[in-house]
Amino acid sequence: MPEAVLCSSPELESGDTVRELPGGLLRLVDEIHEQVGLFAWKETANTFSDWSERDLRVLAHQAWRDAPTMETARAKPGFDQFALYDPEFRQWHFVQADEVIASV
Repeated sequence: MPEAVLCSSPELESGDTVRELPGGLLRLVDEIHEQVGLFAWKETANTFSDWSERDLRVLAHQAWRDAPTMETARAKPGFDQFALYDPEFRQWHFVQADEVIASV
């Protein structure tokens, strides 16, 4: 798997691997990670190139299995949080969406 490189212009490599993010999106992603205390997320993402496909699938399966769910009586629940999965500590983090949007 190729190494992930995150910078300020959008491009895709073969295999639909994201190599670069637009500046505005990168700023938003950075801000969300900072809000939950995951300051070294880029370094962690870059380690995925060393992981086997099986290990990445196990990680993704665990993240989905552990994802909290919300039940609501309303047809369309309101959106008010971003959720991030920390692959190092195998846990979800949440941040209020309005806090992130206000700071970007």
